[in-house]
Amino acid sequence: MRENQREVLRLFLLSPSHPSWASLFRPNMFTLFLFYEALTVSTYPLVAHKGTPEAIKGARTYLAILIGTSIGLQLIAVVWTWVIAGTLDFTRGGILEGHIAGPMVAVLLALYAFGIGKAALMPFHRWLPAAMVAPTPVSALLHAVAVVKAGVFTMLKVGVYIFGIDFLATTGASVWLMWLAAFSIIAASVVALTKDNLKARLAYSTVSQLSYITLGMALATSMGALGGGMHIAMHAMGKITLFMCAGSIYVATHKTDISQMTGLGRAMPITFMAPS
Repeated sequence: MRENQREVLRLFLLSPSHPSWASLFRPNMFTLFLFYEALTVSTYPLVAHKGTPEAIKGARTYLAILIGTSIGLQLIAVVWTWVIAGTLDFTRGGILEGHIAGPMVAVLLALYAFGIGKAALMPFHRWLPAAMVAPTPVSALLHAVAVVKAGVFTMLKVGVYIFGIDFLATTGASVWLMWLAAFSIIAASVVALTKDNLKARLAYSTVSQLSYITLGMALATSMGALGGGMHIAMHAMGKITLFMCAGSIYVATHKTDISQMTGLGRAMPITFMAPS
């Protein structure tokens, strides 16, 4: 009897005429926005985990920048897209061609690019170094697996399935983003070299590496987008290894500054060989 009831319920929920919960998982920009925000809120306690004044301040910076850019910029872009295109569904070739033209294409792209704060595009990158107050495993999660990858993944989805690579190439709307991403790559790398704290250096390295993915999309070529997608996986594996090494060094020696680590390679050869 119970099996029959379950079968009836399953058929009812999957019926095309029934607005089931499955509709929440439709491949569109609104669904992505909802779960993008859920990720921000759910990771806030991880950043504030230590409960110290420094941790609380860093967590507030983290939340303020990500929520602020998302609500103040990305949501406006999503609503604007729906108004002019009549849909938010991810579609090959994009959904905006024929609905928007001229400088407004670049303006809409800017709302998305800066609204996707998790991509850490300058100048909205400050949340990422601020989140370094979190424990090292949390830092690894933020920088390598979940949060930043959600940002650049969203950036690629917007470029490929909302605007369309060919549309961006034809209008030239992403040229400014290409130059900004290139600037972020260089600037963040230079700042990283000035940081003595290992986690801070890795944080700015992440800002730089994420901009490579944004640059791939901004190039408005299929190979650029493909390269950006591949770099997501490469950076995830490389950066989580680096953070695990930083955590290993801290647990073994309680050292956090690079200037204190002279000679540690001989004492911890496996840890220092792992990133290579």
